Amino acid sequence: MVINGILFCEFDASLGPKITYQVPKGWINNEVFDTVSEYVITKPFLYDRVVSISTPLGDKIMGVPVCIENSKYPRNALLFNLCFVFGSKTQTSIYIPILRKLAVTLRDLETESEFIYRETSKSRILDIITRILSHLNSTGECIIPVDAANTIHLKIFPHISSPPPILDHEVPVKTVSNFETFEEEFSMQMVLSHIDSIKYVKQIAEEAKVKIEIVRQCLQQLL
Repeated sequence: MVINGILFCEFDASLGPKITYQVPKGWINNEVFDTVSEYVITKPFLYDRVVSISTPLGDKIMGVPVCIENSKYPRNALLFNLCFVFGSKTQTSIYIPILRKLAVTLRDLETESEFIYRETSKSRILDIITRILSHLNSTGECIIPVDAANTIHLKIFPHISSPPPILDHEVPVKTVSNFETFEEEFSMQMVLSHIDSIKYVKQIAEEAKVKIEIVRQCLQQLL
């Protein structure tokens, strides 16, 4: 799972939606961007939502469009979106929390210090996204100081699949003997005390006097 590129896009009062910074340079050209720009710099109903769009060349662009309204901005609003670019078959769900966090961070920086509105500070975004791309791809995490008061902390957490459903006729088997993690959970202890590699799930619920739904939940935690 690799991020192919990162874009910082914004709405220009004269040019419309544009890519202001990107790494690697030229990964998404202007012709391709024009075909998907309405989903990158979006209408209000998509503000603060995760938006994913495929390009004609097979790249997947994902970001969280942000709008900050204020009369100091051209057309009374600042519209921007920091996007990750992936291959078409990349599993992207693990990056959603990171994109949300980056959107909130940039909103806060702009609100506090006009970080995007001022060209001198906005120019630092190129270095920030360059380091994000390098560090997330190489180590899965990064710590990037922005200024004296703000630091960006990002970490990729691996996707954990949902446990399979527990059926009433199945017989649970202990593979370890020590469950200290659950020592203070009464329902879990009741269920564990009846697992003997013989009793099936419904029988455990009856003998432990625990609702079958809770028994299923306990067993899913142990998978």
